[in-house]
Amino acid sequence: MGKKAGGKAKAPVCPAHMSPEYFAQSNDLPLLVQIAKNPNWKPQVPMTRAQALCHLWTHSLTTPKRKQEIVDQGALSAAVASCNPSQSMTDRAPGIGLIHSIALDLTLCETVVSARAIPVALDLLSSSSLTAQTGAVGTLCKLAENPDTRKRVVKELFAYGWTSVLDLIRAPATRLEAKADGAMVLALCCRYGEGTPASAKAIRMDLGSKTLAMEFLLDHACNSKTLGNGPLRDACALFLRYMSEDDDNKNKLASKEVLSRLVTVIAGESATLACKASICSVIFNVCTQTKEKCAMETSGRPA
Repeated sequence: MGKKAGGKAKAPVCPAHMSPEYFAQSNDLPLLVQIAKNPNWKPQVPMTRAQALCHLWTHSLTTPKRKQEIVDQGALSAAVASCNPSQSMTDRAPGIGLIHSIALDLTLCETVVSARAIPVALDLLSSSSLTAQTGAVGTLCKLAENPDTRKRVVKELFAYGWTSVLDLIRAPATRLEAKADGAMVLALCCRYGEGTPASAKAIRMDLGSKTLAMEFLLDHACNSKTLGNGPLRDACALFLRYMSEDDDNKNKLASKEVLSRLVTVIAGESATLACKASICSVIFNVCTQTKEKCAMETSGRPA
């Protein structure tokens, strides 16, 4: 919102395609929340639940200082309710988009978790709507990045299973930003677990032994052809860095072909410094003897 010469905020201007009445309603937070909460309610100016959620989402993104007010009015609980599997995707997509925009504020992440947003986000990872997918994995990523809410995300995702995240990363149609967020969620799970080294190791072993996550994310980390995929390559390389800390995973990355691909990333010009740093760590980890190999060599030496 701009300001006049005297320092006063300019009044919002009604777009040409809106009636003044609809425009006024679209800026009335309490009224928008009521419409979002009660999809069958008929406001004075016709407006669907999806439209109300979209307007709330827009306010949350364009005026971050009003996020707390938006939450206090009940918009977060309305958004979570709109994401219920029984609701139409027309409502679920802007609902999870609003949740994601609120989760961008670190001070509101615990409120998002308390509102039971993690289960609906997990459910929407496999949505046919790219907007819903992006909002869902973006929400999980922001909550996983926050130390205060990370444990809940890791715990619920571990119990839910990795398939939805991996399918999202693999699918050609998925937006690059969503793929990057998905890879970052996995990297954070591998690094921190549920808050203990033992839980982090358990997750790395689970991903390494029960999924093809390393193979999938290795392909993305080494992909220099897709424009705009820097954040995705960074996240995938970070994931490989943490996965390569365990002996069983090291062995899976120790082939000549894989190491050659990793060296090519470092030698090339397209990867970021962050990506190259992570790949260097992967190579170092892989080339460091595993405990098993070290024991075999030691046992063969003369006393």
